Amino acid sequence: MFSVPVPLAQAMPTLAVAVIYCIWHRASVYLRARRERVLRERVTYMLWVMANQIEDDIEE
Repeated sequence: MFSVPVPLAQAMPTLAVAVIYCIWHRASVYLRARRERVLRERVTYMLWVMANQIEDDIEE
């Protein structure tokens, strides 16, 4: 029968918490970056539309 050494068995909960934290942190960083990118794209589009409306108003 295979038995885990005591120091390794005591480190398992710590390792599990560290892995969960790393996964959570990477996901939160990814989601924050995605939200910021979407916001930048929306603001860019809004400015582009407004600039085209100004050009159309000048041409008329």
